[in-house]
Amino acid sequence: MNDILIFLAAIVLAIVIGSVFKVNIGFIALVFAYLLSVSVLDVGVSELFLIWPAKLFLIIFSVSVFYSFASSNGSIEKIALNFIYLFRSVPALIPIGIYLISVIIAGSGGGPYVATVVMAPITLKIAAIAGMRPLLGVIAVVCGASGASLSQVSVVGLLVKGLIGRTEYAEQASALQHVVFTNAMIFHTLLFILFYFILKGYQLKPAVLEKPAAFTREQTTSIAVILCVIILYLSPTVLGFIFPDNTVIGVIKSKFDFTFAALIGATISFLLKLGNEKEIFQKVPWSTLILISGMGLLVGVGEKSGIIQELAELVGANVSSNFIPVMMAACSGIMSYVSDGPGVVYPTLYPLVSGIADVTGVSPGLLFSAVSIGDSTTVISPFSTGGAMFLSFMAQEQRDKLFMQFMLIPFVFLVILLCLISIKIMVSGTAI
Repeated sequence: MNDILIFLAAIVLAIVIGSVFKVNIGFIALVFAYLLSVSVLDVGVSELFLIWPAKLFLIIFSVSVFYSFASSNGSIEKIALNFIYLFRSVPALIPIGIYLISVIIAGSGGGPYVATVVMAPITLKIAAIAGMRPLLGVIAVVCGASGASLSQVSVVGLLVKGLIGRTEYAEQASALQHVVFTNAMIFHTLLFILFYFILKGYQLKPAVLEKPAAFTREQTTSIAVILCVIILYLSPTVLGFIFPDNTVIGVIKSKFDFTFAALIGATISFLLKLGNEKEIFQKVPWSTLILISGMGLLVGVGEKSGIIQELAELVGANVSSNFIPVMMAACSGIMSYVSDGPGVVYPTLYPLVSGIADVTGVSPGLLFSAVSIGDSTTVISPFSTGGAMFLSFMAQEQRDKLFMQFMLIPFVFLVILLCLISIKIMVSGTAI
């Protein structure tokens, strides 16, 4: 019990110290991982290098570099502007268009960060022109990006698959990741529809928008490279559904990894000069990589020493199995309110799922979904990455008004999620 308390204290202290002193939490977690290994826990220093989450680091790095070309040369922003332009004469469809383009950007690989950076300034501009409440635009972007970012080709979806791959469910990682993605899309689509009517998106006036400029050669080529990589990656899976017994397709599918497909796509983009190399590497989320690596190492030390399993058994023995998914979602949402979800929440809570599922019999698909969606409910908190990014694009007067809304709305989202989990409106994945 003492080891468990010390380990939990290390995680909490890493988050608190990093937040108070404005230092990347990953650095603090790395220090604590080393100190715990040499003082309290039975983990050798040399083993720390083996625990280091190298696969997760490479996944996020490769996908980030690959999609940075489209972000750097304006391809993604141009697609978004053209998409929204189509809805200018049908104002009631503008929020829906914002939601859909956010789904496309995040789901095709950009993830929530790229979708927010691209869509935030566009959405706020459209809101001013069309008389749309800025909060509705924010919710459209957040719901679209949060659900779709868990797709199998998006950076967060690949992170989820990678983290599941570090548990006893490694062979079922793809199927469980699909369960998480399905649940996330259902929840966030329902959430967007609910607030579309609450905030009266159907009463908007026609917007006057200028026609976007034509795509440049670099932008067209960049989009083509992305589409080719995605099609090549998904083709074996689609063909596998059509010809389930074909061994050749099965072998090809087993050898095709999106991490390395993204690296190939990035290399081709570099050779074709589709972006400035220095600018591309500046867009790589190094702070997120340090966060995930640091927290991953700290939690990995806990796994290696058996603390994670002991903690899971403790939770399973003292909490009702019906309440566990609610508890996991609530913990995830509260943590995400003040920290980075993929960087802190996922590496901390995902390792607990395996032990809890074994002890209680609760579906791992449901538990992974509860953590992932719980995290996404509070991403527009002003103290979280998503909310802070949106506020940075606003004028001071608008920022002051929305700050309080950003503080309260996440809890509304989280309560709705907890209610849906309680009444079992979620794909459990028990058949997996």
